[in-house]
Amino acid sequence: MSLQFIETNLEEGVLIIVLNRPDVLNSFNYGMAEEVQDAFKEAESNDAIRCVLLTANGKGFCAGQDLKEVTEIAKDPNRELGEVVHHTYNPIIRAIRTLEKPFFLSGGIDSNSLAFIAKRYFKKSFSVADNCEVKGAELRDGLLKVSLERLIPEAQKSRVIDI
Repeated sequence: MSLQFIETNLEEGVLIIVLNRPDVLNSFNYGMAEEVQDAFKEAESNDAIRCVLLTANGKGFCAGQDLKEVTEIAKDPNRELGEVVHHTYNPIIRAIRTLEKPFFLSGGIDSNSLAFIAKRYFKKSFSVADNCEVKGAELRDGLLKVSLERLIPEAQKSRVIDI
């Protein structure tokens, strides 16, 4: 299947899904939603995939629903706007919630999310000091690398969690 609205790449056991409609700030249309749903189906069924990372091209992660498409649906008296949610968002949310593998968003992650991920998927505890802020997390060579920045900008640290 050729992809029109997303890109996928498998690196070191990580399926990277890239939203690729930067001209409209990666807003979702039916085609993108179907491609993302198919990528999650692949992630669930492929044992070579250990983790899923969702990211995006361009300056905006995702602006939400493509309103041009919704406007066209609203004009059709035989269609309901609820079908957009039913056919696009709900299956993606269900896929994320039921995925038996770690799932990450690259658009930023807070310390509470990291603590949850570390405990649930890696059976490790994780906490961030009150005077630190999570600046990013990446999976490389089987390690979850977390970059922290203290609220005093000169001091930066990283903490690594072994997977």
